[in-house]
Amino acid sequence: MLESGQWATICEQALGAFPEECCGLLLGEASVRERVALVVPVKNRFAEPRRGFELAPDVVACALAQERRGGTAVVGVYHSHPDGTPTPSARDEREAWPGWSYLIVPVLGGACGQPRSFRREAPNRPLAEELVEVGEASPA
Repeated sequence: MLESGQWATICEQALGAFPEECCGLLLGEASVRERVALVVPVKNRFAEPRRGFELAPDVVACALAQERRGGTAVVGVYHSHPDGTPTPSARDEREAWPGWSYLIVPVLGGACGQPRSFRREAPNRPLAEELVEVGEASPA
């Protein structure tokens, strides 16, 4: 579950990065991996950002270290597919970490399309599609 403001952040980043892919981390509670608490945009470090994404390793390492110290857990990753479909590429499939959601945002005609999300439940298992819900912002 993404709040409407979180979805807006992801979509704005995807539109701003076009025609390159954008990417970022999805943080939440380890016990409730389906609900995103925080969206963290991350610089795409891939050598060919029009063809793929690579999260800045120092940002991922920092997020995982904070999780180990009891902070918010990394529950997934998001990235865009400019002029593409929200279907995992062969590289997406190959590099997906078990237990993390992989939200894919298509960007077509200057707008974000309907996102799709996938998760690998265990090592060497295929990615399986999971429900994507965009809800209202939580009360403060």
